[in-house]
Amino acid sequence: MSSQLSSQIQALETRISSEVSAQVSSQVSSRLETQLQAQEARISSQLEAQDEKITQIQDKLEERQEKVEAKVEELEGRLRDLQACDHELKIRFVDASHPAACHDSFVWNKSEVRRYFEGEFATHRRNIWLLGDAGYPLEPWIMTPYRTPEDGSTESRFNEMHSKCRNIIERTNGVLKARRRWILSARELHYSPEKAAKVINVCCCLHNICIHFKVDILEDHIEDEIRDMEPIVITSKNHMEIARSIRSKNCPRSSRSCSSDPV
Repeated sequence: MSSQLSSQIQALETRISSEVSAQVSSQVSSRLETQLQAQEARISSQLEAQDEKITQIQDKLEERQEKVEAKVEELEGRLRDLQACDHELKIRFVDASHPAACHDSFVWNKSEVRRYFEGEFATHRRNIWLLGDAGYPLEPWIMTPYRTPEDGSTESRFNEMHSKCRNIIERTNGVLKARRRWILSARELHYSPEKAAKVINVCCCLHNICIHFKVDILEDHIEDEIRDMEPIVITSKNHMEIARSIRSKNCPRSSRSCSSDPV
């Protein structure tokens, strides 16, 4: 009798255990399936967002490529000229042999005038400087403005005086273009780049002759073109330290205006 009861109890335990296992397995399976579905939905959503970002990046790249191609097409056949003038608006140096796509600092580094001033500096003639805009590298023989100086600081006053003195080159360009209207950026010289460079050189010579003989020009015809490009060339560390020292010494300590003529 007891043996039969024990068998029944054991069978009941086995059935209960089996049912519990089946229920737990069903619940675990259902829970895992729910989690997998949620994870798949999340991954799918992330992939869709990534695809959207990739599409946006591709659109931006295509737009940028179109702009670059348009810019290259616009600059094709144009020239970038490097000029240096004195306080009388006379052009002391001009180089119009480089295409317009070249950066100011690249043209400067390849120019004869830079080699001349570098040679003068090497022979200890260090009391002359050129004034250049932010498109040129700071060197011991060319002073450029400070970047983002604080208002009211000596660097800010230096930039103000630097801008007033350097404005002479903008006025020189305005007078030159007013006298020779065909070299305006809105017009074109229908010649080869080599011949166009010669035309610009001749225009500069005629400009200097007009300045020498005091030929008048109407102020309303003067066009000033101001360019503010970022430099892409780094000056050697030794020259940079010397140039910074020179520029710091020339920073005004009061609100005096600049009285010296620009080189």
